[in-house]
Amino acid sequence: MGEDRAPRRAQDGALLLTGSADGTARLWELEKGECIGVLSGHTAGVNAVAMDVAGRLAATCSADGTGRLWDLATCQCLHVLAGHGGSNLGARRSGPRRVTARWQLVPTLFC
Repeated sequence: MGEDRAPRRAQDGALLLTGSADGTARLWELEKGECIGVLSGHTAGVNAVAMDVAGRLAATCSADGTGRLWDLATCQCLHVLAGHGGSNLGARRSGPRRVTARWQLVPTLFC
């Protein structure tokens, strides 16, 4: 397993999402200390992760030049956000229902 990057907690503190150099993100149940899901699909390291307030959706940004939107109940990818050249820089929650993802110096908002 690669180095964890940019961990994010759900608002209630029960879940933690981590990104890794191995191209995956992992969802952890903190009370038990167990990995309860693996988000797979990126072809390079996950630079940043974000989770909505309720812990239902997540966004990941990767050095493969894509962002992905995930359903955390199923760990399935809902959308691949492509078309931005270069490595992704970050992802973050920007309100109760929005997740933002940024590439290079150009901000891009995904709701």
